[in-house]
Amino acid sequence: MSRALGSIAPRPAVARRTLRTLLVSAVAVLSAAVPVASYNWAAVTAYAQSCWPGVLPVGQSTVLLQAEPQQAVWCVQLGAEPDTRVSNGNSWLDDFDTNVDMGTLEDGQGDYRIFHNAGPSTYEDRYFRNKNHWMVDVAGYGPDGYSDCQGAPPGTNPNPAGCYNFGNTVIRPNRSFTFQPDGHLIVEADVAAALEDYAGNAWPEIVVSQADHPTGVIDGLYSYGDFINNWTVGCRLQASRVPICAMYDNSGRNAGQGGRVFELSYFQPEGAQHVWGGSPDVAPELAAAWRTCGHDEPDLWCRDRFRLDLTKDSLTLYVNAVKYFEVTGLPADKQLPDALTKGPVYVYDASTIYKPYSDSIGTYPVTRFHWDHFAVNPGTPPSASPLYCPDQPRSICKPFQLGSAPAAAAPAAPQAAPAPPAAAPAGQTGTLDFNDLQNPGRPLTGQYPAGTIDWGSGAWYLSGPYDQMPANSISFNGAGPTSATFDFVSPHTLVQLDADNGGNDATTVTLACDGQPTKSVDLGSHQTTTIQTGWSGACSHVTVTSTNGWDTNFTNLVVK
Repeated sequence: MSRALGSIAPRPAVARRTLRTLLVSAVAVLSAAVPVASYNWAAVTAYAQSCWPGVLPVGQSTVLLQAEPQQAVWCVQLGAEPDTRVSNGNSWLDDFDTNVDMGTLEDGQGDYRIFHNAGPSTYEDRYFRNKNHWMVDVAGYGPDGYSDCQGAPPGTNPNPAGCYNFGNTVIRPNRSFTFQPDGHLIVEADVAAALEDYAGNAWPEIVVSQADHPTGVIDGLYSYGDFINNWTVGCRLQASRVPICAMYDNSGRNAGQGGRVFELSYFQPEGAQHVWGGSPDVAPELAAAWRTCGHDEPDLWCRDRFRLDLTKDSLTLYVNAVKYFEVTGLPADKQLPDALTKGPVYVYDASTIYKPYSDSIGTYPVTRFHWDHFAVNPGTPPSASPLYCPDQPRSICKPFQLGSAPAAAAPAAPQAAPAPPAAAPAGQTGTLDFNDLQNPGRPLTGQYPAGTIDWGSGAWYLSGPYDQMPANSISFNGAGPTSATFDFVSPHTLVQLDADNGGNDATTVTLACDGQPTKSVDLGSHQTTTIQTGWSGACSHVTVTSTNGWDTNFTNLVVK
């Protein structure tokens, strides 16, 4: 299966097909179908060592609140940095307050182990420290002559699967830890996770494993899939602000074979007795705690503190001291094993990418992650990042706002959630295009627009630009379903909608609603069409079917 932006590049959705299906198949190509000896390593080296003049790393703003390189860090001279970590009996604390600009962070420095290219395909990654925090630049595949790679000559990319940067790198303290006597293991990290330009294709992770180094790929999609044959649990901190946490066992089996013990999110309870939070839509305090950075905004505005609290049968994630996601009472077959809770474990910060070489935002051969504060079992209550000021607009601390900057660089005004469109009154026609919804790349749940349509609790997915659709659209939430339903809050008539088949196979789209004739339309690969229902009366319960499942997206619903 292949999802495409334009005609080739996959959509930027973390929780679904872009990554789960396409990436896993790409990893298979890399690890099995293409011998390492066939790679054009001369081209690889030239690509990774390029400085790409004028190409800003993704995640790096041009609005500089502190001096940072505007190109790949391996093209910048770095100096020495002092060690800052404090390591005690079963704890670790590092705030990276070196007061030294642009310094190195290499394997063995600062008492850290760094594992470059831990995943399937990273060409180059480089860690560095600056202005009392640490960062990492990650570069993946370069152009191979495909149209979405700007016509670069063939032979410059050894990856025959396409023009994508994917892979990861991980760092950990050079020591092990254990769960505390009270049964908890606590990991804290400050990181700018919700950067708009990550667009669901780059994200940080917190990983806990019984392995002291990456042992091989069991799930090429995430960094916590780099520890085959070892019990490993991790959480990915997506730009959509919907964290997803998973655990793999030590059997060497992949997810389809049963090796993934659980995958937890607010819409994936895994039989737990209690699940709360997990999305900015759940409560206003959650949306305020996990901040976002818009395009070309400084990472300081959304560098938040994440605290992962694990026990044998629970998982809790705090963001800036606010309880954001809580799962308790996991069933016996989903609980953390003794190998983790009673044995030594290793704690990793991970930086993961899966990005096309270029898209509507621009060209990005390098992605930059901004980290700070790394703590294990800190012995303190949940705390917020020192860069988080909840009494200020957008919770951005005043020293980091740009009140005296030119107007073009001024901070955005506080962003209230957009008011949903009013319900379309009977007898009038309204068009629903989903473009006023923020943070695509997440499930679409509840009422939208308020008082008009109820989308349920997880059957639908809000996507960003996809295939021939240049803006937001919706599809089924997951690779399996071939249909989903929605309900009009009060009876309305669905007049028409636009459908886009982004898959490689033809599909049949069917629309059904109680009391109205069923409408079916055949749609070829990468074909878009407007489907008119022909319905003359109002109804309440609409079923949408597409034989190729989530490869078909929908938008511009006209209701009256």
